[in-house]
Amino acid sequence: MRTFLVLILILCGYPLAAVAQEASGNKILTSTPGSDMIANSVRAYNEKDIEAYLACFSPGVEVYNAAGVLMCRGKEKLRESFGVIFHNQPTARRTILERISSGNRIVERELVAGIKGTPDASVTSIYELENGLIRTFYFVAEF
Repeated sequence: MRTFLVLILILCGYPLAAVAQEASGNKILTSTPGSDMIANSVRAYNEKDIEAYLACFSPGVEVYNAAGVLMCRGKEKLRESFGVIFHNQPTARRTILERISSGNRIVERELVAGIKGTPDASVTSIYELENGLIRTFYFVAEF
C-alpha cells in the first residue's frame, strides 16, 4: 500500500520531468540529479561488486516490496541480502528501460534477467535519495 501511495504522490503530486526520449525506437536516458547514483548501483549489481553496490546507499537504507513490507534496513542487512544474491545468481542482470524523476525521487522500469529458475521480470523501482545516496528503495516485480 505504501508503495502505491508513494507512486501516486510522485505521479500526481509533483511536476515530473520525463527523461526517457524516443530516438529511432530506442529509449535514451538523460542524466538527472541522483540518476547517476542509481546507474552506479545497477552497474555494481551487474558486476556483482558488493562494495560498489553498498556505496550507493545511505547507512539507514530501507528496502520495501510492492506490498510496502520492509524487506531490509541498513547497509549490513543489505550486504547480507545482496551478498547472497550476488553469490548465488552470478548471471542476474538489471537493465534500465525507462526513467522519470521528481526532486529526490526517481522511478525506473527495469528488466531483471538471468536469475536461475525465474523468468525475466519487468520491475518498477522507486528510489528516494538523501544527500546524494539511495535512502529508500521500493520495488514491484511483474513476472
